Amino acid sequence: MSKKIKLICILLCSIMLLSVFACGDGGGKPADTSGNIITGDAAPEETSVTDMLAPGDFDGYNYTILGEIMRDYYFTEEQNGEVINDAVYSRNAAVRDFYNVNLDYNLVEWKQATPIIINLTAADDNEYDLYTATHLYLGTVITGGCVQNWNAIPGVNTGSPWYVQAANETYSIGDNMMLLFGDYLESNVRNSWCMVFNKRLAENYNLPDLYDAVDSGKWTIDYLMSVTKDIYDDTDGDGRMTNADFYGFATDKFAGIDSFSRTCGLSAISKNAENYPILDFYDDNAVAAFEKLYQIYYESPGTLVFDGAFGHIEEVFAQGNAVIANTMIIFLMGDKMRDMDDDYGVLPYPKYTEEQEMGYTHLDGTFSCMMVPVTQPSSDWERTGLITESLNALGYAMVTPAIYDITLKTKLTRDEDSVRMLDLVLAGRRYSFDSLDEDNFPLSPVRAMRNLLGQRNKDIASYYASQENNALIWIEKIIDAYEGS
Repeated sequence: MSKKIKLICILLCSIMLLSVFACGDGGGKPADTSGNIITGDAAPEETSVTDMLAPGDFDGYNYTILGEIMRDYYFTEEQNGEVINDAVYSRNAAVRDFYNVNLDYNLVEWKQATPIIINLTAADDNEYDLYTATHLYLGTVITGGCVQNWNAIPGVNTGSPWYVQAANETYSIGDNMMLLFGDYLESNVRNSWCMVFNKRLAENYNLPDLYDAVDSGKWTIDYLMSVTKDIYDDTDGDGRMTNADFYGFATDKFAGIDSFSRTCGLSAISKNAENYPILDFYDDNAVAAFEKLYQIYYESPGTLVFDGAFGHIEEVFAQGNAVIANTMIIFLMGDKMRDMDDDYGVLPYPKYTEEQEMGYTHLDGTFSCMMVPVTQPSSDWERTGLITESLNALGYAMVTPAIYDITLKTKLTRDEDSVRMLDLVLAGRRYSFDSLDEDNFPLSPVRAMRNLLGQRNKDIASYYASQENNALIWIEKIIDAYEGS
């Protein structure tokens, strides 16, 4: 049996297995599963994906990946009937079979990849074929000259549908692309922020139809504030607004604040016509956006600002103590949301103004990218490119549908409108170049918003004045590093 026929058999068997788990009761609470499926009419698309892969035989080569353990599915030891697990297993098996390679992994804890990559570069070590890491701490990797320009790697077609075009464009400079984003690393979906609302409570408090508000273009931050500001109950009677009380809107002052940046148009860096970064932080829109967010966070009685990151979704909303909350898609896949007694609906982020095209989606900075070690000899680039392409192509064909089409849209959403809303969430994803170095770039919306709004401060003029020079120096260093690649 040829490699191509064997690969198609693996794909089709995987599709049939996943289809079994896709069928089931769509009402009430979602089924207890972590998986999803490719729909029946997708089989021809699977074969077309394999047709787009260049052939090769690497004689059992050990293709070794350094990866951070965070929110991506790198491998599974065996099939176990869970749809995502089995899709990941089948993807890796298909790549191994098609190219006659072994896939080896060294998975390290979050934030550990950056120092490891720097040390490997200093030692001129060529241990790994591919680096993968969450992208938000990669400034020193870039400025340290640790990774290669993807545009020099043959076999990687960044125009293919299995790459995240908007992210790859955002994090490039000129003709240089140091970070590659694609469907091998699924955190680009799972880290997307959205809104959720408790249907029973929305009805009890006579909220308007929130889906209709989205469809009619009325779903804005002002609208969110108007329907939640008067919903508050001092449940424990202690006279203080605490996590134990009942609220109209629950959020937090860490990642929850970050999540409003994209829909408010807050980005510290834009690009010129030559695709070079320029500082673009302080303007009238930024001042007004900070005022608006300060208002909903601290001047709206119905808002809970949770002290810890992410706790508001599982400790407050999932317990039925808030009508609306903001969260990441990955939390919809968690046990507490899956076991929630009340039905909930999913919404995209509210627009900043009604005139805005749509609500724009922020991604938590822990979404991941791929990098080629600068220590890798050019003679290895073709192999690296072909295997990277296949991991992304088959991730697109098998794993992404397993996460999105079934786990999210069939198993975890509880009405058809939420399915539509999830499509809007993904369509609204926006990126910002500065997020690749949140530790060192002082005007990242994330750092600025947390440092100001997190401390009940909205004076961005003074903050900008104190950080502008450092931000300009950072941009120069990053440009030099990209051009030096």
